[in-house]
Amino acid sequence: MSTAKHTPGNWTAREGTTTGCEVVGKKPRGGDYVIARCGGKDREHNARLIAAAPDLLDAVLLLLEEAEASQVEGAGWDHGRILGRKAVLKATAETGDVDWSITERGVVA
Repeated sequence: MSTAKHTPGNWTAREGTTTGCEVVGKKPRGGDYVIARCGGKDREHNARLIAAAPDLLDAVLLLLEEAEASQVEGAGWDHGRILGRKAVLKATAETGDVDWSITERGVVA
């Protein structure tokens, strides 16, 4: 569903071979490649969150599409759409110069 330019999923988290945890993807012809390495006391939690990122991005995109199509309004829905757009922009922006401010009109970028 996502058109983002990230390494295709399915990503998984596992204990690293040296220290910390790794997030890995599958090579088309077998084997794994490392997407990220996580260290520190929260390494397992961070690795699982990173591994879930492609699925979370697809879920948010689908929810935003459905929310826009249903035209449901209200403070909770509007704020949810703003947060969803902010998350998608953060995940897919090709520049580091993005202002992540939330305004009444949406996300400023």
